[in-house]
Amino acid sequence: MSANEVNSILEMLLEELEKILLSERKKAAQAIEKGKYESSEKISRLCQEIENFEAKVKLLKKEWKQIDRLTRTKKNPPVWRRAEPGEKTHEDCYREPLLISLLEMGGSASVRDVLDQVYDQMKDKLKPIDFEPVPSRKSEIRWCNTAKWCRKTLTTEGLLSSQSPRGIWELTEQGREEAKRLLEERNDSRS
Repeated sequence: MSANEVNSILEMLLEELEKILLSERKKAAQAIEKGKYESSEKISRLCQEIENFEAKVKLLKKEWKQIDRLTRTKKNPPVWRRAEPGEKTHEDCYREPLLISLLEMGGSASVRDVLDQVYDQMKDKLKPIDFEPVPSRKSEIRWCNTAKWCRKTLTTEGLLSSQSPRGIWELTEQGREEAKRLLEERNDSRS
């Protein structure tokens, strides 16, 4: 496992912890609305434990960056390279998950939410190189970058809107129809 993969895993863990916290906080609020104060208190304690754990993970991530920096010397710089053909998950593989994710989210969603859904659908198909940074933009993981290129292709094809606000991906009517067709095909193949 490379240093970049460790960093990516820690980042994904932090993202998942945030999702869990959001979900648990909603449960606590619902419990209060229903007058279930004891249940709300238990959930609040759980949230505190998760926040404490999240803080530890953040410290681990920071410590890992320091360790990674120490291991790199001028003789051992990080290797950033372009993926060879077939080495990374192809852009076309993102098409169906991206369209279906947007359809399931009502046709429009933030880039982060769409990428989270796409990751959930593709995590078992992604290759190790997909978790490495993109050579031209070291702060971006390759699979996210490829998904964004797929979005650009879908926009060119008229399936996603080119007029949606920055940070929002949105199906066009043609895209909605294509997503429904793909979802129906997926459901038929699972039957």
